[in-house]
Amino acid sequence: MKKLAIGMLLMGGVLCAQSSIWNVSYSGLKMDYREYNRVDAILDSEKSDSLGIGGLETSLETTLSTRGTSRTSVVMSYLMMQGETQYVGSILGSGNPYGSLVSKTQNTIYQPEMYLKQSWIDSNSELYMGLGGGYRFWERELSATQIEDYEWYYWKANVGAVYNLRNNVSIGAEASYTKAFSPKMTSSNPALVFTLHNVYSYGLSIPIVYKVNDKIGLRFESRFEQINIDDSDANSGYYEPRSTTKNIYTKFGVDFHF
Repeated sequence: MKKLAIGMLLMGGVLCAQSSIWNVSYSGLKMDYREYNRVDAILDSEKSDSLGIGGLETSLETTLSTRGTSRTSVVMSYLMMQGETQYVGSILGSGNPYGSLVSKTQNTIYQPEMYLKQSWIDSNSELYMGLGGGYRFWERELSATQIEDYEWYYWKANVGAVYNLRNNVSIGAEASYTKAFSPKMTSSNPALVFTLHNVYSYGLSIPIVYKVNDKIGLRFESRFEQINIDDSDANSGYYEPRSTTKNIYTKFGVDFHF
């Protein structure tokens, strides 16, 4: 129901918005996730190729006000992805070394987000900064009996620039930082909840847009993201180890201007 409500919110915004850009894209994800013990030796990893995880990404940017070369807008987005990674690790509690078990993990990720964007525009370029937040959920199904759900709310800050080239082509760059609050991981086997510590991420995006006409643009975007999670507190003799996730998203889509 949460996913449906968010989708309806974005669609409703598209139908009633003035001076808006609505993007609909396919996004593929190359994931490199690693967990480490307390002496920084690797415990297990999850990896996918560029097409191993994929799904829909949509966003809506609506202008709130314009004053001279300054523009204020609100940006809403929603990401939904599913796919398979290769797990390399060991059976929980077995004491066997890293690499003694190789299997497949099913992944589901969804991430709604909203932020205010302040832009400064001239004839060929745009500089902007944003501030807002969102929610991230990652279901990691290692087996039918072992499922781990990672979820948190987060604050986000971003800065970027777009430069208009010749032939209706523009290229941009955006740097972003997020800081989680109330992060947790819920495990099904054993059935425990772990409070995660110091969850943060940073990213860099490079979008390229070809303007077909005043109403439609074709978008290609590559985005790198690293998510860092520190050790959790112990719960019933278990803990969630420190981890890093390096994600590379490849996005193809269409911008609709209203």
